[in-house]
Amino acid sequence: TPDRPNGKIVYKLWAGDKETIKAWKIAWAETANRHLALAGHEIRLDGRSYAEQGLDGIAQKHLGPEKAALARKGVAMYFAPADLARRQEMADRLLAEPELLLKQLGNERSTFDERDIARALHRYVDDPVDFANIRARLMASDDLVLLKPQQIDAETGKAKQPAVFTTREMLRLEYAMAQSAEVLSRRKGFGVSNARAAAAVRSIETADTEKPFRLDPEQVDAVRHVTRDNAIAAVVGLAGAGKSTLLAAARVAWEGEGRRVIGAALAGKAAEGLEDSSGIRSRTLASWELAWESGRDLLQRGDVLVIDEAGMVSSQQMARVLKAVEDAGAKAVLVGDAMQLQPIEAGAAFRAI
Repeated sequence: TPDRPNGKIVYKLWAGDKETIKAWKIAWAETANRHLALAGHEIRLDGRSYAEQGLDGIAQKHLGPEKAALARKGVAMYFAPADLARRQEMADRLLAEPELLLKQLGNERSTFDERDIARALHRYVDDPVDFANIRARLMASDDLVLLKPQQIDAETGKAKQPAVFTTREMLRLEYAMAQSAEVLSRRKGFGVSNARAAAAVRSIETADTEKPFRLDPEQVDAVRHVTRDNAIAAVVGLAGAGKSTLLAAARVAWEGEGRRVIGAALAGKAAEGLEDSSGIRSRTLASWELAWESGRDLLQRGDVLVIDEAGMVSSQQMARVLKAVEDAGAKAVLVGDAMQLQPIEAGAAFRAI
């Protein structure tokens, strides 16, 4: 709203309260992560502060765009004494607690190699002796787990594929995710009768009286699959395979049983698309998680949570969401495009489930 001190108009811009800005940061990270996944990159952004990630004390002062560009090119730069002292303090911190760097790496990617470790270490450490000491301590850490040993070319004796590592915390998290999926797969009580499912399919087929159509047999099978008794179901389908249409039919079937059906996706655009095409009220996963943390819009027993583009969701986030579904006594339906699945080495949650 404009004020008029001294006869002048002053425009005040309101960015929102802390919770709004926090939601924006996380939503931006989720949007960026969706496009990183689409482009085939494993690295992920985290919209939370370092303190919220459990990395309090690892923050560094931003270099600025000019110095950052020079650093990426490997150009030697001058640092003010205060900056040098700050970087030495960070090197000392990592020497004392190298697991901090592993935790940060684990937040960015599910698996990594020695080059990734070196790149992460270069962000904070300049001195070659400190660099070698911290790297040696990292490689000997109990928190570092070797997933795949280095592959050597028999003819040349050179490394063909680098060794692949993960963190013990990531292994625990993915194990917990698998356990939640196992519990949900055994939990019953969500079945929709074949008659109701067939009626839901017919209602979708005849919704447009001018242009009625028929779901193909695979779509009908998928409707029956997601409306079965289990508390978790997964559907893999290529783009244009009619996933939205089958979800619209499934929504009608679930709502006919008196269930609340809600939708989620990694980014806002995908959530909007899910809602527009299937009629399922949808938000981003980050938005749902923020609401649950605040005690709002909590999942209830018997609810159905549909997650679209599930192949792009990280193991960390999938583990949290499945745990929330398990604790609430709800059902999870995961829908994804097989062409958007991350590589197995990347810890793809949807593929694992």
